[in-house]
Amino acid sequence: MTTMCLYCQKTFIPKRLDARYCCASHKQLAYRDRKNNVSGHRNFAYDRLLLNQSAFPSQIDSLKQEQNSIANQIDLSSDRYVKKNSPFSQILNHGNTTELNVNKQDFNRTPRKVYQSAFVEALIELTNERDNLSKLAPLFWYDATGTYLWISTRFKCLVECLLTFSETKTIELDELKEICNAFTLLIRSIYFTSLPQTYPYTNEILNLKESLKKICLSSNEEKIKFSLLPQTKKVLIATRWELHYYVPKINFRGLSFES
Repeated sequence: MTTMCLYCQKTFIPKRLDARYCCASHKQLAYRDRKNNVSGHRNFAYDRLLLNQSAFPSQIDSLKQEQNSIANQIDLSSDRYVKKNSPFSQILNHGNTTELNVNKQDFNRTPRKVYQSAFVEALIELTNERDNLSKLAPLFWYDATGTYLWISTRFKCLVECLLTFSETKTIELDELKEICNAFTLLIRSIYFTSLPQTYPYTNEILNLKESLKKICLSSNEEKIKFSLLPQTKKVLIATRWELHYYVPKINFRGLSFES
């Protein structure tokens, strides 16, 4: 059984009975189109098609024509738009035909205020000072053996885990031990031992492993509160940002730390 993708209008064989898009990217693009359409208003007619589980592809054209008809009722040249008794007004008011008055000048009356964040400013200063992006570029460019990709993918995953732990109320001590063991396997791997001195995260990996080892050995409770020092958290966030340009995001369970 085939169906039609609501984004590209091409037929495809759905993996699920309620599939409406041929791929995940088209589903995301359709969402963005509905959220940021040209007229600045939500595509209610199109949304009804998505919510209607019994809808067929043949309904798409008629619903799009309904959308265009609704859009034509909006006079964007005047200070008051959405005409009285128009279909769009009925949709907004759930059947109430009371005129909806919107003054376009209200949108530009208050200038946008920029808020300063000391934490973000510190992150920017840290990344500029370390300049790891320029150091990583030649390493990955000439990474014929895949050493940097192997190490960096796993290190980025461990950094993600630690940042997640720091935002959680309590964690299982066994989970932290598992992360600590992953650091140990990473350091013992043939890839890590062959890293040159130009790799910018070698000392960071070693220091994190030792810190986690001390926490695991000194804790006796099954659940603990895991926290990071402000400077350590800044370093980890900066590291995650730097590595996301070069390595994919992979779940911890999807990686093997034994080389």
